[in-house]
Amino acid sequence: MENSSLHLKVNFEINGVRFNEFSECNLYLLRAIEEDICSSTSIEDVFKFPGIAFHFSPSSQLKDAAICRLVDIIDDNLGEIYLKNYGKKWKDAKKRELNEAGMVIVSITRDDSGQVEGFISFKMCFDADEKFVLYLYEIQLGKKLQGHGLGQSIMDQFHEYVASLQRSSNKLYQKLNGTALTVFSENERAFAWYTRLGYKFAECSPMDKTKRDGTVKKPKFYLMKRHYRATLSSRAR
Repeated sequence: MENSSLHLKVNFEINGVRFNEFSECNLYLLRAIEEDICSSTSIEDVFKFPGIAFHFSPSSQLKDAAICRLVDIIDDNLGEIYLKNYGKKWKDAKKRELNEAGMVIVSITRDDSGQVEGFISFKMCFDADEKFVLYLYEIQLGKKLQGHGLGQSIMDQFHEYVASLQRSSNKLYQKLNGTALTVFSENERAFAWYTRLGYKFAECSPMDKTKRDGTVKKPKFYLMKRHYRATLSSRAR
């Protein structure tokens, strides 16, 4: 999702260090953001679910074994689709993605188990329409966590968290335009779910094409967005 040539001019501060723009080329800044997010009490206040524990980690602090565990969860849920669309080396590419500068990993465990059974990953970046967003890279729940409303709760809380960032005192976080994500076109259930949550096609998203014989050719994936701005009246706190 990186648009490395884009810059957002804004004066802000992260962990006592001053910056005058956001750029995805500034790896030091991206690492500072991921650490700032994970050390903030506000994120811990947002993500909650009965019987579930959430663990917040900057990608830079994840060990190889932890990243492999996350990829295994993806494999259990969508491995066939990833293999079909990206080939046998898709796991290596996914491991690199999970370790990208700026990526925040929220690992999910049940209170009675230390095993990671699900996770979400996200980072601040520019989306396909060149909007500054919190991009949801993954939301993956293992089979034991599915069917209990956890996924819906996480998405609601993810959106709530973006609104809390927009209302914060951080001048950069206030610039967030909402959220964005990528979904496989053949994952019709996920596509319908995101649509119900208010996501729409990004202007630059690949789209279905109807051939002369009437058959429809779908792209590998769709780019979707849910742009939202917290109201000015609730900005300060």
